[in-house]
Amino acid sequence: MNDAARTPVTSSTFRSPAVVYCEGQFGEQDGKTANGLVRHSDRYDVVAVIDSRYAGLDAGVILDGKASGIPIVATLADAVSTAVARPEHLICGLAPSDGRLSPLSGWCSWTDSRRA
Repeated sequence: MNDAARTPVTSSTFRSPAVVYCEGQFGEQDGKTANGLVRHSDRYDVVAVIDSRYAGLDAGVILDGKASGIPIVATLADAVSTAVARPEHLICGLAPSDGRLSPLSGWCSWTDSRRA
């Protein structure tokens, strides 16, 4: 293994722009992955959160009452068009307590529709 593969990501390392999908769960227990990434990530620069319930609001305001500069949008198209940097990653920010993504989460049908 080369040294680059063992180098941990630090706050001084470039962070990749990412959109976090958390439809219907942002700010809730089952949205804990998205909530954590919005609060802090050494690896990703979150440029938008997808949750149509809060579209138009700031993610930090929903979580902690303080603006973070991360917009909440309704769709991936909205996320890409409003992002300050072109997203390189789409992260599933849902983490259901039972460990399963149900069709009700929207993730399964949402990602399947993008493959067509």
